[in-house]
Amino acid sequence: MGKDWTSLVDLHVGIWTCATYGLSVNGKFLKQHNEKGYALYGHLHTGDIIQVYHDKTACLRFRCEFYLGSGRHPRPHGTSFNTLIGTKVTND
Repeated sequence: MGKDWTSLVDLHVGIWTCATYGLSVNGKFLKQHNEKGYALYGHLHTGDIIQVYHDKTACLRFRCEFYLGSGRHPRPHGTSFNTLIGTKVTND
């Protein structure tokens, strides 16, 4: 208790969504959960682009910029956003 979280080892920036239609990270679709009901998420890096809305005439995107943890460095060249599986999502 009282420890500075900014100095934690293996500090990562993550993203998951509750958006019904998901979102995209660097063009890769991220949905709420997989077919078995497990949450889907991934790690972010400075320079990643999150797109939360897109239709035929407009879109809404954000460029990530972090100053702490592993995400402060741009994603290594030749690597892409990977979707990871988390815990089971419940409606409780």
